[in-house]
Amino acid sequence: IMAEVCKTVTKLDLDVSLVKLLLLPDYRFVHGGIPVGKFLVSVIYFDATMQGVISIVAPFSKTKTHMARFSLTALPNFKPTPASFDN
Repeated sequence: IMAEVCKTVTKLDLDVSLVKLLLLPDYRFVHGGIPVGKFLVSVIYFDATMQGVISIVAPFSKTKTHMARFSLTALPNFKPTPASFDN
């Protein structure tokens, strides 16, 4: 999702393998980000509601901050492995 939103807004590719994420398991919360060109791309995700927000901003400029909300859902017949939050 981050890579698609980034490409739409910035026209630049985001290498998701380089995104740094911080997991707070007690709160079932994830936060992270990565610089992409002149932009900062960040994400917050709440596992309890399976919803998150991606923001894209060009620091020190007068351009807009772009925001994209997203929701996740399990696929039908999906058999999850133990979640990181439960470890």
